[in-house]
Amino acid sequence: MNLINLAKHICLYSSIALFLFFGHLIFAQSITEPILLKPDPYVLFEQYYQTIGGLEKLKQEKTSISEGTIQYAKMHGKFRYIDNDMRYYQEEYYPAFSQFEGDDGKQMWSVDLNHKKLIFKDPQTLKRRKLRELLIHFEHINKDSSYFTLRYVGSEYIRGEMCDIVELNNSVNDDIYFSYFSQKTSLLVKQIVKQPYLEISSYYSDFRKQDNMIYAFHEEIDIAPMGKKIITQTNTLKVNVPVDMGKFSIPSKDVKDFIFRQNSQAINIPFLFIENSIYLPVTINDKTHYWVLDSGADMSVIDHRYAEQLELPMYGKLSGNATSSLVSFSFAKLNNYLIKNNKNQPALDINKQIVLSYKGLAENFYEPEAIGILGYDFLSRFITKVDFAKRLVSFYDPENFTYQGAGTKIDAPLQNKLFMLPMTINERYKGHFGLDLGSYNVSLNYHFAQRHGLLNEPGVKRISSDISGVFEELQIMAKSLKIADYKVEHELYNFPLIKSNGTNSDGEMDGLLGNSLLRHFVLYLDYTQQQIIIEKGDNFNHKFPQDHSGMIIGISQNSLPEIFYIAEQTPAQKAGLKIGDIIVSLNGQDNNELPGVNKMIDLFKAEPGTIYRMKILRDQQLIAINLTLEELFSDKSQTN
Repeated sequence: MNLINLAKHICLYSSIALFLFFGHLIFAQSITEPILLKPDPYVLFEQYYQTIGGLEKLKQEKTSISEGTIQYAKMHGKFRYIDNDMRYYQEEYYPAFSQFEGDDGKQMWSVDLNHKKLIFKDPQTLKRRKLRELLIHFEHINKDSSYFTLRYVGSEYIRGEMCDIVELNNSVNDDIYFSYFSQKTSLLVKQIVKQPYLEISSYYSDFRKQDNMIYAFHEEIDIAPMGKKIITQTNTLKVNVPVDMGKFSIPSKDVKDFIFRQNSQAINIPFLFIENSIYLPVTINDKTHYWVLDSGADMSVIDHRYAEQLELPMYGKLSGNATSSLVSFSFAKLNNYLIKNNKNQPALDINKQIVLSYKGLAENFYEPEAIGILGYDFLSRFITKVDFAKRLVSFYDPENFTYQGAGTKIDAPLQNKLFMLPMTINERYKGHFGLDLGSYNVSLNYHFAQRHGLLNEPGVKRISSDISGVFEELQIMAKSLKIADYKVEHELYNFPLIKSNGTNSDGEMDGLLGNSLLRHFVLYLDYTQQQIIIEKGDNFNHKFPQDHSGMIIGISQNSLPEIFYIAEQTPAQKAGLKIGDIIVSLNGQDNNELPGVNKMIDLFKAEPGTIYRMKILRDQQLIAINLTLEELFSDKSQTN
């Protein structure tokens, strides 16, 4: 495959992944010191085009059809790829599912493994599409180009071949290309596309001559930082043949794999709102369990052990990103499932779907227990209304929904299947943040915090957790957080203290808007229009209580409340509490009389000055401690 064909695949292979992962690898260390007489990078490209058959003959290629095999997530499948200038169509078939993607010459689109149509409107994809158009028309070898600059950066052995390396920078976005040309054959044997939070390395081999042109029939694609690998082997390639132009068109119909019962076009479901998570009851095989509603999950997830109990078929293995790091999943075929309305009557049936299976998911939830996450695959079917104050979520059929309220409509193009909203911090720091119903609070990405000088602001260290584990953050009280014309004062936000491989290091997204902020509103999520409608909720001006202890409590192995973390210079540390202490008594309540962990957490949100008499178990000894709550965030700790 030549550079031009790779350009056509840049957006494609970024979206084949069910999670998009963006990250940085150190590239310069692998490059040798520059030689004194540097090759001209433009000459290296000219030699390459001449070697494969000539630039003029390459420009005469108007259509192509390729078919072959593909390996992805330890699954073997088949692919078919058709292109015509900017138009392309890709189909992939695996044992468990199929997926499609294309470009009609104006817009990119996809149909995912659960048959949901998506038209790409986010700025990052639009910029990459513009870049693809320029590359297809050879703008990169124009020495006077205002879009591209070429630079020779050294040489390196690639699989036994010494290669010259050319760096390609552009003025459209921050992507950088590194092309590796064999010094022996002048062929392109490797290319790296380095994006702000993702790095695609492609290796080309099995070069064959066909119609006086040379093509690479084998390609291995490594996607960092999670070690994702895609291997394609082309079996047949036809050039300048008639193609079905209808293949490029955006599908006219979208999936409708749900049924509203009771002859209705909407349902209302009460939810539990515990520790800023939304719990909905979901019934499978006549057994009801809680699932967490999470617009930040680009696929729904089921606990692996529960999936085994249901005897769900499972396939493959892949990596996905949580907030702080990467985790491993399998695909599972979920049976039909049912959601009941606020009268406990069956109200909504969902047909079979492909979801992700994750070992240990249920262990991340307690009080109440949950065995699944309802993500994009579920939410994208509906217009979803979330009224936090009323603890009510409503699902509407998009075909029959008309908004008649007085809220504000905000264009929020989906990026990685996540709504992107503008938000301003303290009337000063502006960015675009993903709307994440599965996130506890507002979380800034490391790059955003670093760019705006927030890393050294006074705050309180905390730990946060997701399905990947525990990570440390700094928590700061903002003077204001503003979405559209709605300003919420004195809310907390977090950011990680170090860079990681998860979404909180995504260089193309400034952070996540979680439920500590969203609970002030009524939200409508419209995936079809890629819009959010936002209204003031009944709790818009409510001051929600914050922790005044400085400690984080969880469940011990013996199902007792255990102190997992204590921040420095906080009441918990001053009282002499330590990580690992087991709370066995609180204000005279012992053992079975103690409240659950979530209710205990709420107790430590009481007014500053409140005193709790505690007995803790440490090294098999009972110790009496008095804890006096204090305000953790003074006026000085609020960012300016």
